[in-house]
Amino acid sequence: MKRTLSSFDPGPNSAKRWDVAFEAAQVARSFGPFVLEVDGVYALAERLVLRKQMTIVGGDPSCSQLIFTTVGEAGIKVTRPAAESSFHSLRIRGPSPFLGADCGLQINGALCVARDLILENWSGAGLACIGDVTNDTNANGCDFSNVRAVACGHGGAPDGQPMSTGSGFYFVGGDANASALVGCKAYDCRKGFLDASFLGNSFVACAAEGCTNRFDRQPTTTVGTSFQTVDPNCRSSFTGCYTEADSPGRVNLPSTIRGGFFINIGTALVEPDVGAAGRFPVKHVSTDEYTGRATTVTSELGGDQPGAAMSFAAADQITGMPLVYPTIIRFNEYYRAWMAQWANLDNGYLFGFSERDFWVNNLRLGNRMLRVFVAPSLEAALASGPSDGKPWAIGDRVMVETPSAGDPASYVMTSAGWKVCGRVEL
Repeated sequence: MKRTLSSFDPGPNSAKRWDVAFEAAQVARSFGPFVLEVDGVYALAERLVLRKQMTIVGGDPSCSQLIFTTVGEAGIKVTRPAAESSFHSLRIRGPSPFLGADCGLQINGALCVARDLILENWSGAGLACIGDVTNDTNANGCDFSNVRAVACGHGGAPDGQPMSTGSGFYFVGGDANASALVGCKAYDCRKGFLDASFLGNSFVACAAEGCTNRFDRQPTTTVGTSFQTVDPNCRSSFTGCYTEADSPGRVNLPSTIRGGFFINIGTALVEPDVGAAGRFPVKHVSTDEYTGRATTVTSELGGDQPGAAMSFAAADQITGMPLVYPTIIRFNEYYRAWMAQWANLDNGYLFGFSERDFWVNNLRLGNRMLRVFVAPSLEAALASGPSDGKPWAIGDRVMVETPSAGDPASYVMTSAGWKVCGRVEL
C-alpha cells in the first residue's frame, strides 16, 4: 500500500505543517505497513527523527523534494528502532553548506538503503553513518547507490584545515562498517568521502570532484580530499573509483585501492594492475621533530626504463603543505640501477638500489655513499666488483646472501682491508 505525504496534511494553519505530517505518518505506520510517497516539494521547519522503519520514495528528485529551512535543526535522522528504512528518488536540500553542522541523512540504524538521492547544501555531511557500541547505535551494513552529495561539509571547519568531519559522505564509529557504496558522487564538498569507521566500507565506481576548502572565507592553503580513511584499523576498499587532481585521496593502510583513476597521497596498498601511470604510495611515515606532525612520503612509478622516474614528496598530513625539497628516483642506464637525488641538485644522491644491491648516503662522510652489496660470499663480491662500477672504498659493506651458523654475516672495508662485521650466532 502507498500513502502520499499530502494525505497527512494538517492544513496551512499548522505552524510546522509538513513536520507534523511526517509525525502523523509515523503514527499511522504503527497500525500497518505502507510506502510513504513524497508527491511534491515540501518545506520543513525542523529535523525529522524516524523512530519507525519506513520506506520513503519520490517520483523524481526534481519534483520530489524535502527542503529544510532552519540551521541547527535540519535533516533526517534515522534512529536504531528505524533500522532497515529505505529512501528512493528524492532531493533532500539543507539550509546552508556553511552554517551549523547539519547532516542531510544521518543514519544510526543498520541495514538502511538509499538510492537515487541528491543531498545538497548540508554544512556537516550529506550522508552520515554514525554507529558506536557504547552509545547503543548501529549503522552497519547499509546499501547506497547513485547517491550524490553536492556542496556539503563546509560548515564549522577552521580555514585551511583538511582534518574536518565536514564531507559529502561520512562514516564514523565502531558500528559504522560493512556498507556498500556503488556509483556515488561527491561534488564541491569540503571532503568527498570520509571513512572514520572502525573496520571500513566498500566503495565501487565512486567519484569526487572539486572537493576542497576553496569555499572557505580565507583559506590559508588549498587542501583537496576526495576519499579519506582515518582509523588505523579501517579496511576500506576502493574499486574503480575516480578522483580529480584537485581532490586527491588520503587513504591509508590497511585499506586498498584497485583500478580506476585514483590519485592518492596516503599509504594504502595499491593493487598492481592499475598500470604504470597509476600512483603507487610508499609506506614511509616519519614525524617532524619540531612540530610532532606526521609526514607522509609518496611515489609515482614510471617503469624500469631509461629516463623513467619515481617522484617523491614529503607533506604535512594536516595542512598538506610540502615540508622538504622533493626528491626524484631516476633509472640510471649506465649503472643499471635506480638512484635517488634531490630534484634541485645534479649530484646530491640520497640512496640507490639495483636488483640485488643498495647503498645509502653516509651522513658522517658528507656526500660519500655508504654502499651495501648482497653477494654469496666476500670472494664473489670481490670477483664481480661493485655493481655501480666505482672502486671499493672505506665503509663499503658486503652482506652474505645465505650465511651458515658461525660464518661471517657481513664484511666492511676499512683502512686495513676487509674485516668481518658480524657473525651468525651458533
